[in-house]
Amino acid sequence: MHLPSFKFFSNGRAWALAPVLLLGMLVTVQGVLFSLSTNDPTFSVERDYYQKAITWDEQQRRQAQSDALGWQIQGAIDSSATDATLRLELRDAHGAPIRFAHIEVEAFANARASQVQRLKPTERTPGSYEASLHVAQGGLWEVRVSAQRNVDTYTQTLRLDAVPSSSGRGE
Repeated sequence: MHLPSFKFFSNGRAWALAPVLLLGMLVTVQGVLFSLSTNDPTFSVERDYYQKAITWDEQQRRQAQSDALGWQIQGAIDSSATDATLRLELRDAHGAPIRFAHIEVEAFANARASQVQRLKPTERTPGSYEASLHVAQGGLWEVRVSAQRNVDTYTQTLRLDAVPSSSGRGE
């Protein structure tokens, strides 16, 4: 029995396609890796990192002014509802509640640092502020708080533990 010969493979033309095939595989693998790396919720880049580095001395001066106020902030994440509640207690140096402060918060789960939630808590009782927070990811959260009243500005970063609500489990 005689097998048909394929002239395309027998005279070495197939080897001409090898570099094209290898380059095609390389581009495909790099495309897949790029897609995976840019869509990873566990990866994050600090916002305005370069600008923060340039203005480091100014930031340290502002932080010293903030610390000199003697204000204190305590926080907790109550995740008993579908959406959790971030509770903050703001007190002055003597322990008195600070009323009518304008508070801004950036909060994110450490395990999902690219998913930052920006919140503006409202005052519920004197010195007690609350905001809704989506807690699909339990564990340790970083909560960056900026509180301003009149000309005084206080900044603090809190580490709070959160347990996901029942609707957040399994996501």
